[in-house]
Amino acid sequence: MKRQIPCSEMISLGSTLGDPVAIRNWNICGLPTDSFSIDNGIIISNAQRWPLMIDPQGQANKWVKNMEKVNNLHVIKLTDSDYVRTLENCLQFGTPVSRSFITKSYCVIGLLLHDGFRYCWRTLAKKLTRCWSLCC
Repeated sequence: MKRQIPCSEMISLGSTLGDPVAIRNWNICGLPTDSFSIDNGIIISNAQRWPLMIDPQGQANKWVKNMEKVNNLHVIKLTDSDYVRTLENCLQFGTPVSRSFITKSYCVIGLLLHDGFRYCWRTLAKKLTRCWSLCC
């Protein structure tokens, strides 16, 4: 039995959570105009934590630099001589910081696949399985 609840035929994150003025400003600052990029921008702007952006084409990097230019964005690389000092100052004073040029050797996925992390993941999975079997 259909309940005759009114709903939209075309559901999109942009029409639900998006502000057209903000989206237009993002496009001016370098965010591509496709719906996938706009949906990602909406998720980033509504998230309570910082995003991890894997950006092989550099589009998100350009967009973030242009958006945060007014907030004094600091871009740091692991090879910078004042890397730690800049990071500490940004955390202390609340200014935005972006870590750029992360190579494959510093990739998070590589860390997760490291033997020590594999051991931790296995131990955690065993504990969760044991807890789940006791609870259910």
